[in-house]
Amino acid sequence: MSLNHELNYSLIVYLSNIELKNSEFKIIYKGFTTAYPSFSTDVYYQYIYRTVRNLADCGLLIIQQFDYFCKYTSNYSSEELYNFLLRKGIKLNFATELNNEANKLHINLEKMRLEIIFFDKYIKEFPLLKDTILKVKENSEQQLVYLESQINVLNKIRSQV
Repeated sequence: MSLNHELNYSLIVYLSNIELKNSEFKIIYKGFTTAYPSFSTDVYYQYIYRTVRNLADCGLLIIQQFDYFCKYTSNYSSEELYNFLLRKGIKLNFATELNNEANKLHINLEKMRLEIIFFDKYIKEFPLLKDTILKVKENSEQQLVYLESQINVLNKIRSQV
């Protein structure tokens, strides 16, 4: 992804997680560059401003003009922001990102299952520590359920993408 595309994508992700209400550009800029410090240099100021103005031109931000400054208010849904990216030629490969996340979770799931097997082994080897080992094993079993739930949610999302 080119740097300009990455900036547009990052700004859209940032805006999709907030709601602007009569915000000056400097507030938007500060919030964005705090969330994405790699874009905090002066070089990107004009690019960020231009993208915000493009969003306003598309009707995704409402502009209120005052004497020397403008205030911006959100007028978009996440889908509209995504469509804005598509019009800019930025395609997001959600399927790949979701598959990568699912693969990481599957690896962690297998590690957790092996860990639980080892707890059983050590209970047999160290019967005096059985209570302690069982407490730790219970925590791992809860983490296992958590990972399985995450995978289920990702699978549901992947089936819709």
